[in-house]
Amino acid sequence: MSSTVVVGVLLLVIGIILMVVGAFAMILLRFIGSPFLTLGLILMVLGITFMAGRGWSGRRTLPPPPPIQQPMVPAGMQGAVSLNCPNCGGTPGLVDRFGIATCSHCQNRFLVR
Repeated sequence: MSSTVVVGVLLLVIGIILMVVGAFAMILLRFIGSPFLTLGLILMVLGITFMAGRGWSGRRTLPPPPPIQQPMVPAGMQGAVSLNCPNCGGTPGLVDRFGIATCSHCQNRFLVR
């Protein structure tokens, strides 16, 4: 833990103790406007500020993500290949999300790989 976090926790604990003492002083001694309450509140706010300030300044930044690489195509392979229907030799009209093509001429369905 860093020293600013330790100082923040100590200020927060001392502030809470002073507020409890001030509350008991108000109840038991009927002393309204106890300086313990005010001082305790100020120390609590300072403690929280110390801890929050350390969180902002001590934040680590992530390195940038690696660049996205294009998939490698093995040597000798072509990119897009023209498809023909195995039944009639026509062109497929639609290819669905499962890779099944439908021939626009004979309505034959076949798997595209």
